[in-house]
Amino acid sequence: MTRFARESGCLVVSFNYRLNLYGFLNLHFLDESFDQNNGLYDQIMVLRFVRDNITAFGGDPENVTLFGQSAGGACILALMTMPEAEGLFHKSIVQSACIEHFFTEQESRAHTKAYLHLAGVKKAEELLLIPQEKVEKSNEKYSSWLLRRGDIRCAFSPVIDGVTLQKEPKQAVKRSSRPLLIGNASQEANLFLHNLPSVMLPFVAWFLRLEVPKASGSYRQRISDALTEHIYVRPQMEILKDYVGPASRYVYQYVFPESTMGCFHTCELPVLFGKNSAIIGNADDPESERIGTEMRKIWGRFAKDGQVYWKPGEAGLQIL
Repeated sequence: MTRFARESGCLVVSFNYRLNLYGFLNLHFLDESFDQNNGLYDQIMVLRFVRDNITAFGGDPENVTLFGQSAGGACILALMTMPEAEGLFHKSIVQSACIEHFFTEQESRAHTKAYLHLAGVKKAEELLLIPQEKVEKSNEKYSSWLLRRGDIRCAFSPVIDGVTLQKEPKQAVKRSSRPLLIGNASQEANLFLHNLPSVMLPFVAWFLRLEVPKASGSYRQRISDALTEHIYVRPQMEILKDYVGPASRYVYQYVFPESTMGCFHTCELPVLFGKNSAIIGNADDPESERIGTEMRKIWGRFAKDGQVYWKPGEAGLQIL
């Protein structure tokens, strides 16, 4: 974060929020002492802290930009629709968001009951007492349970309960007047299919009802491209079609030298932050450094005035 802040000229605030069952499992319908969508309300509390304190650090509470990737991007879309977050931020950068990864109230109740069964507990309050190892095993079982049902959404996602989150963010966010920069990596799904045996690929296409293009290139890459289109591109275009405020879309296309999966989900993060990652990969070669520098300028300029300044292809990006 230090390098991003220095080169972008912005104050950067990072934070933690409650995740998985503590952040998003719907326990409220079982016990009203449990709140709903805790992870989102943690983020609202951070935004209130920024509003009340950022001036002391040289910041402007009237010029706050949220930016986040994957689940973080989805959370931003949700916050853009929540009355409690109104006035707390003014621009949004949404990277590779899981745009459709939200559950209805009815879905979430079924999921919660399944989770309790898989965790071997009968009451919601018992979840607060189980050890970390059991939480991790229960999470794995729950994720597998969802996938077997044909549901590829993130296992712990916000709930559209009609109260804390009133409508599907993909639809409600269109009414926002905030400047929006939204996009994705060009081969997001390469990460998800990387270790999948080739014999399973046709089943994936059938299972997820993917429209696989009949084009050149390997069958694996065509499946991946279809999945990227399904999860990321199509819902982005649905938002942008009727978005009220100023909006730009980008596609990240740069493949750093150490990548064995092309331009995959999360691969822009080491480049954007100028920091090597033991999990994602290293981005300290000259070309990655150059592109990272340009990206930090683009993100920083957008944070300052909501405008996008780049030429097509600059910084490994394509503006669409």
